[in-house]
Amino acid sequence: MTASAISEHLGINKPTLSAHLRTLREAGLVVPTRAGVRIHYRVDKGALMEGVNGVLDLAGLGGLPSVRNGRTPGEDADPETRRDLRGTAV
Repeated sequence: MTASAISEHLGINKPTLSAHLRTLREAGLVVPTRAGVRIHYRVDKGALMEGVNGVLDLAGLGGLPSVRNGRTPGEDADPETRRDLRGTAV
């Protein structure tokens, strides 16, 4: 999803969204992928699940099913299908 689409969907202005996306990228929760002149953002489901598991463990509630290789079950397993802005397979 592009930043413009996210901004419209959430009803927040682009400078605010940009700051939030930067924080999420730095935390490894969002992965940007360039498609021509546009940048599409997607949630890194594996990183998100790891964070959720950490919170659940801290709360003494156990965790979710394990994540294999940073991917959730059913997620595209072919690393050649997507690359982030550094050219790294995601």
